[in-house]
Amino acid sequence: MIKRNKKGKTQLKRKVSQWMAVTLTAAAVLSAAPVAGYAAPVGGEVSFVPLEASDTTPPAFVGAGSSSGSQVYLNFNEYFDINAPENSSYEEVAAFLKNNISISNDGVNFTPFQMQESEAYIYNGNQIYLHYYQNMKIIVGSNTVIKIAAGTLKDESGNLNEEMNLQVSPPVIQSAEVSADNHDIVITFNEEVFDNAENGIYLKGLSEVVANDAENESYLKQYISISRDPQRNPIQLTEQDTATVVSGKLHIHLAEAIKGESNQVFINGYAVRDADGNVQTDTRVTAYIKANAGVEDPNPGDTTPPQFVNYYFSNGLKDLNLHFDEDIQMDSEAIATFKQNTEMYNSETGQSYSGLADDVEVTVSGSTINLHFVTQPPGNYRYFHFYGMNGITDMSGNKANYFTVRTEWFETSELMDLNHGYLSYDGRMISLGLNSYGNLVDLTSDEMGSHLKESIQVSLDQGATFADLGPNDIVLLQNNEMKIILENPITAGTIQVKIEANIVGDEYKYQTNIEINHMIANNTPDFRGSFLSNTATEFLFEDNASWRDQVTSIEVYDDYNEVTRELTSSEYSLSKGKLTIQKGVFLEGHQYSITINANGYSSKYIEGYAMKSTELFYMTAPVVTPVNGITAKINVLARDHANQSNHSNPLTRESNNNTNQRGNQSVVFQLFDGTTPVSIVAADLKVGTGTYSANFNVSDAATNANYTVKAYIVSKYSNDPADVGLNLATVKTQSEFDQALLLSENHNNNSPE
Repeated sequence: MIKRNKKGKTQLKRKVSQWMAVTLTAAAVLSAAPVAGYAAPVGGEVSFVPLEASDTTPPAFVGAGSSSGSQVYLNFNEYFDINAPENSSYEEVAAFLKNNISISNDGVNFTPFQMQESEAYIYNGNQIYLHYYQNMKIIVGSNTVIKIAAGTLKDESGNLNEEMNLQVSPPVIQSAEVSADNHDIVITFNEEVFDNAENGIYLKGLSEVVANDAENESYLKQYISISRDPQRNPIQLTEQDTATVVSGKLHIHLAEAIKGESNQVFINGYAVRDADGNVQTDTRVTAYIKANAGVEDPNPGDTTPPQFVNYYFSNGLKDLNLHFDEDIQMDSEAIATFKQNTEMYNSETGQSYSGLADDVEVTVSGSTINLHFVTQPPGNYRYFHFYGMNGITDMSGNKANYFTVRTEWFETSELMDLNHGYLSYDGRMISLGLNSYGNLVDLTSDEMGSHLKESIQVSLDQGATFADLGPNDIVLLQNNEMKIILENPITAGTIQVKIEANIVGDEYKYQTNIEINHMIANNTPDFRGSFLSNTATEFLFEDNASWRDQVTSIEVYDDYNEVTRELTSSEYSLSKGKLTIQKGVFLEGHQYSITINANGYSSKYIEGYAMKSTELFYMTAPVVTPVNGITAKINVLARDHANQSNHSNPLTRESNNNTNQRGNQSVVFQLFDGTTPVSIVAADLKVGTGTYSANFNVSDAATNANYTVKAYIVSKYSNDPADVGLNLATVKTQSEFDQALLLSENHNNNSPE
């Protein structure tokens, strides 16, 4: 195929090896001298065929393209076929090709390609595509060589390749050096690189070469972008910037100097090649580049366009705010275009509305574009599309490079209000849950940090007066909850919390919170313990006499029967720091909820599954190693931290869905010399799934074969050897333990019916 460029020069896309018929008119050859054996042309037409063009060269390798070393394309300079036996099927051709390929990652030792599960075939007529399955890479390191056996490839003239050893590893970034004035960055690779967009040519796809308008223009700059400190989305180099390859290194000049410590250069696929023509087809990035400190730029420039950051709804969904990373500006014409290029889609009706209504007020203030809806648009479920954002500029005139911004779906009938609030950790933590669509996001953060704390006040006199949070109080966001950790716990009375509007939003950017003013009365202690079926159940708590003296009743809800009953005074006892519920109240495998009612306090709830005390944990027998003393190890599975997806399987059934509620246990290791106790190591902690070990310092560990170690998990351990609480673990073989662990981690789809 022949292709002409804009100047009329032909580009040969494949070699011509067939006969060509050429017809000349008689007038064109009348002046030619007669040739012996041919009659002189007299009028009419004469036809002849020239000799066949000679092609004696087999296909030549011109480079490889690869993405992270997995999918590899071997490029050749002409079209070819696989020289498999005649009438071979597709599968037989593929097997022939695989059998003739081997790979080395050190350039010396080769492994047959077909040893791995893989695929190999001709692509685009002049490429070989190679791919390993099982997440394995073909190119590993900088010296991968692919060997193709002689006689594997045959071009259209029948030429067969000699044995080929193809160096296919692409260039890899090694370093990035910044100039003294922070305007220039030189990127060094592990080998010399060349501009893959030079001479007016750039690579499109994997094999097609396309000419630019300007014969000597390079498109290299269009393959380069930069992320500036602090970390921002990478933006393409500007008109004032340059990118060139000099002496095998990539040189970038920036009209605007870099600052800070976290700058990065992004190099798109196909930008540079090595001497063998090998390219990375995916984007690569430098390490963080630190600018030289203390450098004053005599002519500081601003070539960085404003970057869109996020959007949030506020004011009861009457305002939509688009935030950028710097101050922006829009003249009246740009605002009119912006309104005209905005589209709203109503999912309930399936209608699209082009352009904002006339009464929508669009204003720009600092780094924010505010859309105020005087009249709410129609529909309860909708999203917005903003097209043509290039009418927005920063204060230096740089245009925003976002073509479009789209909001996610949002439901107009819901406002981000308080869903629940409670005190925990014995009055030290206030948890405020908001009805957001996802995780909460802090909208008060700036370069100085979060300002959530300044937007929250509390009252201890039922809202008569409010005070700011203390200097050592902490405000955190966790999932859809705001957590306030108090330095001074609130152990009695109520607390009222007031939160300013628009200080948090949801991760999907639907909306921000409305103003919240909420009283919390459930100032109740936290309980620690497990529901037990084979013995009395004990729940421990940080004693609060004011609350304890006001407890009036305790109710138990059985989820299995879906009924609630009030316990009699003989079925429980409430003492200082401990609630005891007698054996027989809970049946193994049932889920229960306990409600503790007290005058003047919110009810306290405790939930969990009832289990035998010895089934709360699974553990393996100690494995003893007599090296440098004696080390004993056990594996532990905390079954009340297992998956709750199917409680019919006893291997995964939980006691509690709240590990904080379970409290602490004691892991005890005891060393024996024969039957004589030698030493005890014990730790009081919140036992979870994992490996626990103890070390005993004995000098004769290597020579005394009588040493053994026993291990226990008990509800408590003290100096009184007669009072070690309950045994909470069952010893399992390693195989049984592994099965229980696997089921608990994989949501247990193998439960018995």
